[in-house]
Order: sequence, then C-alpha cells, then structure tokens
Amino acid sequence: MIHNGPGAGERGRLTPPSARSILGYALGLVLLIAAGAVIARHQGTFVGAVRAAAGSPLWLICLCLLLPLMNWISVSMSFWVMTRRYGPVGPGEMSALIGGAWLLNYLPLRPGLIGRLAYHRSVNEIPLKHSVLVIAINSASTGVCALVMITIAILLPGGSRWPVWAAALAAPPLAMGLVAAGLAPRGGHAWRYWANMVLRYIDLLAWVARYAAVFALIGRPISLPLAVAAATASQLAMLVPIVGNGLGLREWAIGLTIGAAPAAARILGAGEISTADTPSALTADLINRAAELAVAIPVGLA
Repeated sequence: MIHNGPGAGERGRLTPPSARSILGYALGLVLLIAAGAVIARHQGTFVGAVRAAAGSPLWLICLCLLLPLMNWISVSMSFWVMTRRYGPVGPGEMSALIGGAWLLNYLPLRPGLIGRLAYHRSVNEIPLKHSVLVIAINSASTGVCALVMITIAILLPGGSRWPVWAAALAAPPLAMGLVAAGLAPRGGHAWRYWANMVLRYIDLLAWVARYAAVFALIGRPISLPLAVAAATASQLAMLVPIVGNGLGLREWAIGLTIGAAPAAARILGAGEISTADTPSALTADLINRAAELAVAIPVGLA
C-alpha cells in the first residue's frame, strides 16, 4: 500500500518531481515487462495457471478480491491512529486519502503520496515533518511485525496444523491490543504505537492470506511459512523508494523468493514447502496485482 515518503526541502517543502523518480518508474515498468516475458516463455505454466484459476471455487476468487480491501482499511486506520496525534484528521477522511493515493501511486512520481502529504499540510495543518515521521513509524512497525511472523514460522514445527498456526499468528496482535487498551485510559500517546502495531500486523496477515490464496488459485499451493516469507518480501519491495506500490519490484521479489524456496528447504531439511517455481510465482503475483487493481480503481475513484 503506502509506505515510503517523499523527499523534502530544507524548509519542509515538497520537492518537485526528479529525474531519479522518472528513472525509477521506468525501471519498474522494465521489470514488469521482463516478468511478462518470462511468463510468455513458459506458456505451459501460464495456461495451467489460467485453467486452474478458472476452475477454482468462487470463495477463493472472492477472497483474492476482498483481502486487498482489508489491506486498505488496516493501513488507513494505522495512518489515522498515528496522524491524529498531530492534527484533526478523521478516520473516513484518512481512508479516502489512502484510497486515492493507492490508485494514484500507480502513476509516475507517486502523486498520491505527495498529494496526501500536501493535503495534510494545507487542510489538516499537519507539518510535513510529522507526516513523514508517521510514514517512518509505520514502516518500522511493519518491519517489527514481519520479524515476529518470521520468528513464529521458524519456531513452529514444520508439520504443525492450521489451527496451531492460526493460534500462533493471532497471539501477537491480541497481546499488543491488550497493551494498547491498558494504556489508553492513562492519557498520552503511548497507546497509539501499540494500536498501530496491531493494525500493521493485521495488514501483514492479509498479505500472507493473499499469497496463500493466489497460489492456491493457480493450482500451485505453498506452505504457510512460505506465504509469510512471500508477504515479507513484498513489503520489502514496496519500501524501495523508486516506484509507487513496488511496481515490477514486488513481482520479482516474489518470483525469486518462491523460486529459491525449494532449494533452501532441501538444505534445511524442511521437506516440500511449495509446488511453485519462478515463472508460476511471477504469474501468481501478476494475478495478485490484477486483483489489487480491480479493487484499487473503484476505491481510488470513489
């Protein structure tokens, strides 16, 4: 979704579009085209993925479309919780800003991000430095949540069943939520950081579910630990401040992560964790991107 901040002038002004931003967007498009070229060279993989998706149950297709909405809501609320400390922005207002920025950041120069920060400064009277600080806090919170999930994935036995995984993954946000609830009545802003962690964790959980769903959709299911790894890789790709929404970078981050997984599993003695390879992973994330756009376009326009 929305992760990285813009450059700022010495006096807190938004800088104009730069050649680096244009080159970054061009690089993202090149990577996206390269992903398409790899898929085109493996037509059997693509055709098999399309046939599997066409024969998938309706609930799985709906899940791929509904989970990006969960990302939008959780990210919007995480930005609202932290930004509300610095100015009078409402939850609906923030949801509209994040939704619009989500779509606009598919254009060159990340106009959604820059426009949102300009809106906060001019309408909500929130200084640019505070908006950039909120972005940094949210990025750090996502990193902490990813480390927690990866730790759970490493510590849990490989043969653990879904109920065990569900309980293990649900425990951290429940604990953080209890801390936030305990701090809120005392005043101050400490509770906001814990509430923000809960919301970022929910966002990351939605990404884990998205990758588990989209790989199942194309008939190449992956294990839950690998879905956690894919979600983490996608977040890292979207943190790279050269192109909005990790365009092109995210697809290759997933392709390389999934492609390297079988070899890593053999080395670690983890057994079979995936039936996917790099071409099928690129196909899966392009379908994931299409599902995201199918939601981002109406949300952004609205």
